[in-house]
Amino acid sequence: MVSGVVRPPLIDLTNEELVRTHLQAHLLMEMELDGLRTAVTDLVDETDPVNLPIQHAIADRIRQQQTDNRAHMLKALRTITRELSLDTQSLYWYSPTWEEQVLDTLPEKLHDALERWRKLYRGAKDQIQRGRHLMDDPQSSKEAKKEGERMQYGGQDLLQELRNKSTQHGDQAEFYVFRYLAAEGFLPGYNFPRIPLRTQLKSGNGSKYLSRPRFLAFREFGPRNLIYHRGSKYRVERIVIPERRKEFTPAKISQGTGFLALGRETETITNDPFTNEPLRGDQQVLDITNLMETGETQSRTYERISSEEEERTREGYQIKTYFSLPTENKLRKTVLYLEELPLLTIRYAPSATLTHINHKWRISKDPVEESGYPIGTVTGNFKSKKDLEESREKELSEDDDPVKTVKLYISDQADILYLQPVSGLGLPSPERHSVLSLMYALKRGIELEFQVEGNEIAAEIMGTDNNILIYEAAEGSLGVLRTLVENPPRLLSVFRRAYEVCHFNPETETDTQPTWAKATYNDLLSYYNQPHHAVLDRHAIQGPLERLMRANVEGQDLQEDRIA
Repeated sequence: MVSGVVRPPLIDLTNEELVRTHLQAHLLMEMELDGLRTAVTDLVDETDPVNLPIQHAIADRIRQQQTDNRAHMLKALRTITRELSLDTQSLYWYSPTWEEQVLDTLPEKLHDALERWRKLYRGAKDQIQRGRHLMDDPQSSKEAKKEGERMQYGGQDLLQELRNKSTQHGDQAEFYVFRYLAAEGFLPGYNFPRIPLRTQLKSGNGSKYLSRPRFLAFREFGPRNLIYHRGSKYRVERIVIPERRKEFTPAKISQGTGFLALGRETETITNDPFTNEPLRGDQQVLDITNLMETGETQSRTYERISSEEEERTREGYQIKTYFSLPTENKLRKTVLYLEELPLLTIRYAPSATLTHINHKWRISKDPVEESGYPIGTVTGNFKSKKDLEESREKELSEDDDPVKTVKLYISDQADILYLQPVSGLGLPSPERHSVLSLMYALKRGIELEFQVEGNEIAAEIMGTDNNILIYEAAEGSLGVLRTLVENPPRLLSVFRRAYEVCHFNPETETDTQPTWAKATYNDLLSYYNQPHHAVLDRHAIQGPLERLMRANVEGQDLQEDRIA
């Protein structure tokens, strides 16, 4: 027998999304929606291919149950909430009418959960139509007709997947209706990625699908990236564009802090919420006008890959992380003082939005302001710079595939800690290298204090101010970061553990391993931070960590003014 203790996984039972999904699952059970069995098409009306609304019978049933059984359902929801033993007084998202809001917004939440399926469905239909056009066009070349045939087969395969008819796995299929709704965050789900991304791996006339968690897929399924899967080599060639997008998403980025205003927020948010600096077009603000949200991609087998492509994919992309805050997000701020002088400010934001933007290949010499990836805005095919120049020179027509440069982005929600200004800690030069060492030491301290895996907590340097962002990378919320701002002794314990990780004795403030290198796999180095191995140095952060351990902690709740 193997002896030992298995520690149960951390789950934050006060997470709003987790509680809401369980209540929504209970409501679906109570409403007894006839016909909802295996496929998303049990919910969606395919006779309206443009809007793909929820079927009238199901929508009517939900509205009827909301009215006729309202009192019974509200009582059941409140009973569930009460049995969870939540301290509702301390939850920023809870109010006495919260259960009513869950019941009233059920149709809207269900409609929103089906939007990814709708985009894939429209994309498949559009692909079939364009494939048929190429095959039927008498002016199409032999190669174009073959491409049209491949497009048609690929679209039909995707439709079969979406209708849950192309597999014998039944409730294990990705588009089994309850699994799909759980992946979209409408129902609770623990065993598969939330809102995953997929790529279609094409080989000849056949194809299969590869699914990954969102942020991981953003890198693996990026433009013209190479995918090695079961002995075969694929290259990502196309992103599925459901509708012909003529406009891109604008964004404003505060380069000092990494704060992002996306889409319509660029018109309503005028100041950085942490520095109160105006988001205007100067050196501290990056304006982007060509953002496109990533989606499902298509990849094709390749045997001959040039050395240039191998080098490019090995170096990877320049992907940067940014954050934004919902208007109703209630921040918690903790200030650390040393000898009555402010040392560090830590802000906790539950359910903040993290956005990854893929600016360019790392080996690209283009400035960030002018970088991106050439893409056919009709087909979604990734193009070359030569294609981009040719597209600019010729006149557009209806059948053209105009090429434009885009930056891809992806967003998700997570609990975050934002540490600033690190300049007050007295870090040695070069400051960015020292901040990296401090960041990884704090990350290891959190992992040890709460016994979580290295891939469940992520950390990044934010902006030119070299601030630190720590976020929960696990599916759902762990509740770890919230504990740090609610319980100051745990925060100080994290600082102490980070100090010990670097082989310093907290009692004597001496190095317990003076002959060891400045960073090893026993302290700061890990598989995940290999690009930074050369600059990590535990000695550079001994003094700053000692100051953090001696600090006094004061916390407060606040709603920071985001709109000037």
